[in-house]
Amino acid sequence: MQSYEGGVWLTCDIMGVSLFLVREHVVMWDLHRALCAGLLSVLLYGGCSSARDFVHVMKTAGNEVALVHYALQGDCIVFGFRGEVSDVVARVHRAEGVVSEEMSDELLQSFTDEIPSALSRIAVPAAYQESVDAARERLSFFAVRFLQKPHVGQQVVLRGSAQDVAHQKHDFVLPFEGINTQPARLEISEVRPLYGNKRSEFVELLVVESGNLLGITITNVGGKGNRCDYHFPAAQVRVGERVVLHWRKQDPASCDELSAETVSAGSQACARARDFWGQERSIPGRNPNAIVVKESANGKIQDALLFFNTHVKKGKAPTFRWAFPEIEAASRLALEQGAWLSTHEHFPLRESHFFQCDLTPAKSIALKRKRGAGRSAADCFVLKKATMGLPNQ
Repeated sequence: MQSYEGGVWLTCDIMGVSLFLVREHVVMWDLHRALCAGLLSVLLYGGCSSARDFVHVMKTAGNEVALVHYALQGDCIVFGFRGEVSDVVARVHRAEGVVSEEMSDELLQSFTDEIPSALSRIAVPAAYQESVDAARERLSFFAVRFLQKPHVGQQVVLRGSAQDVAHQKHDFVLPFEGINTQPARLEISEVRPLYGNKRSEFVELLVVESGNLLGITITNVGGKGNRCDYHFPAAQVRVGERVVLHWRKQDPASCDELSAETVSAGSQACARARDFWGQERSIPGRNPNAIVVKESANGKIQDALLFFNTHVKKGKAPTFRWAFPEIEAASRLALEQGAWLSTHEHFPLRESHFFQCDLTPAKSIALKRKRGAGRSAADCFVLKKATMGLPNQ
């Protein structure tokens, strides 16, 4: 196994298969079926849905072609192979409720409700090409563009076959759940990262481009592993609306405001914003920390906040140090993608890259509106009292 920024290469020596695993996905090999039936079954958890995605690729002895990547990017499904592919046939089908571990050949043949699409060969994506030796790997990439957009939340299956230079055909089936071809674009406007009496943590976001929230993730990198990641459900939002994610749901009457007509109850609910609720009971206060808003389907970071709390406790000032590698990795990625800006060289990361602030549970961090692609520590300031749902003053 070889790791690098953005994913890992995993090689199964038994079948000579290499796969690219997108960050935060976990792989499980079904070797019994692979060996007995020549069928490689890969189970991925993650992406823009909590459901399981199964990838089935038919393999034959000595076959050098293997699927190495697939992802939803805008209104396209992008997928690539290791090895020389001379021809590809691929079609998109609606597949409500059919993805399961028991996806039989009969079930595969039942996909008849086709969604109009267009297939084209594309160059190897730059981000992917940088992570591997593209010339040595002989990568072949393709894109299927939806000519008729699926509705938000639609489950679809990309089914097709790839032909290698020896004229052998290799079938593949790629399920996608939680399709969202029009994700909303969000901008962090205020964050209260510390918990206090009657003061729960929240992240307030401003909608700067209308769309749907499905597939957008807020990552509190200070959480343990990915436990404090929040995945938005399907909800249409409009430019100018404010969305508030409360990390804790303290009142049973609180509910996600999936439409503008829904009103959440609870003492922490905000009447001037769309409320959404996490299920956390506690969030580790890590320092420094990063909060990242990203699109799960392609890993694109929409916005980020990097901060370091300088508050003195019991006469002792905190020390800036990298105690948790996931925070450093997320901070680095935010800088690389331009979601967070700095006047300093990006690397090595240091205290000056972060917004340094004196925070208590009563205070929050406010951010000025974006003037360009990203913001920096200079665009942040501390509010003595949170202004959830209101413009920052």
